[in-house]
Amino acid sequence: MSKKINLALIKIISEIPELSGSTANKIYPIKTNNSVEMPYVILVRDGVNTEYTKDAFGFKNVNSFVGVFAKTYKESVEIADIITDELIKFRGTIEGININQIREGDDEETFEKDKDGNEGYLQSMVFNIKTT
Repeated sequence: MSKKINLALIKIISEIPELSGSTANKIYPIKTNNSVEMPYVILVRDGVNTEYTKDAFGFKNVNSFVGVFAKTYKESVEIADIITDELIKFRGTIEGININQIREGDDEETFEKDKDGNEGYLQSMVFNIKTT
């Protein structure tokens, strides 16, 4: 199930009301489709760690990278904050995955070119997702 974690994150992020006009339909696993106008969101699963209890399987920790690419710094930060706030409070089952907890990990910001050569601000966030 941990391999499907980004499907769950895409669903959570796409249903955030504050993003309905800007990025709700521009959320991509691993890379964008063709040329995409900013802002958009990229998700990459970045590691899975299975933890076992004395009796059996306990839970999985999945790290996922979420990148927000936008034309302006302000827009990149605002979208990243909205996504972070929604993800860290989410608990429940979505896309067949039982999410127990989402923690914010490392954050980084840069100004760079995307794959189409468009310059923009990138807010890079890593989330640790505990699933059972």
